[in-house]
Formats: sequence, C-alpha cells, structure tokens
Amino acid sequence: MTETNDGPDGVFNIRNIINREKGSNTNRPSITPWARVRDNPSRFVQNPPLKFQFEDFQGDQIIVRLMKNSEEMIAWNVEIQRSESFSRYYTLYYWKKSSNTQQYVNRQHLLKGYLRWADNMTDTRHDDAIDDYNPIMEMLEEIGIDIQERF
Repeated sequence: MTETNDGPDGVFNIRNIINREKGSNTNRPSITPWARVRDNPSRFVQNPPLKFQFEDFQGDQIIVRLMKNSEEMIAWNVEIQRSESFSRYYTLYYWKKSSNTQQYVNRQHLLKGYLRWADNMTDTRHDDAIDDYNPIMEMLEEIGIDIQERF
C-alpha cells in the first residue's frame, strides 16, 4: 500500500508530512505568535511560519496557513473570519523565481507581472471596487515587507 499525505477525509494535508517528520502523531501545526512573525521580516520568506493568527483593525481574525514552499514560490492560505459563521479565503504568493506562470498569475490577480508578492484578493483592485483596503497587503507591510518588491 502506498503511503499518502491525505487526511481522514481524503484531502491532501501538508501538515501530515511535517508532523510525521517531527515524529508527531497530531495533525495540528503549531501557531507562531504574531509578535514573532512581525518582528522577523527576513525569516518570513527564509523560514515561513506554518500558521499564525492576528486581529486586523476592523476586528476580523486573520489566520494564515502555509500551503506550499517550493523552489518557485511560497503560498499561504489566508482566512479572514468576518464572524463566527462566515470566513473568506484567499491565497498569498511569494514568487522566488520569475516565470511565465508567475507573470500570468499576477496579471490574473490584477497586479504587475514583475511583482514578487501577490494575492488573489482582486475585489480591492478592480475599477469598480467599493473599498481598496486589503488586509493581506497591510499584514505584509506590518511585518516590514516591501510589497512592491520586484525581480
């Protein structure tokens, strides 16, 4: 039988591999304290946290989970909990290498093709946007990251 990285519901789960490597039988990543994330901007890309959480100025809970860390990019799932019963989910990317795919994805997300940081929160960037507040980019700026970083 082939060993998989699927959870009990059959969904791929990176934490299973991470926990297996650490000798843990639990399926929960440790939560990095927000102050530690915020105080170490260089480590955010060099050694990305598996999970962290903070509250934005509107009182929403922002939960960030590492999904992928490859040679090409890092991707995080960003959950914005507006209330106990409603969350919005986005993806945050850090592109390690410039590529046609990276440029295409950035353009699809209404961003310049040369940017390293991208998210799919396009509702804040289109011409008819009601509000341009983007808590994902604000989070990066609070960490001390230059969201206009280019290749």
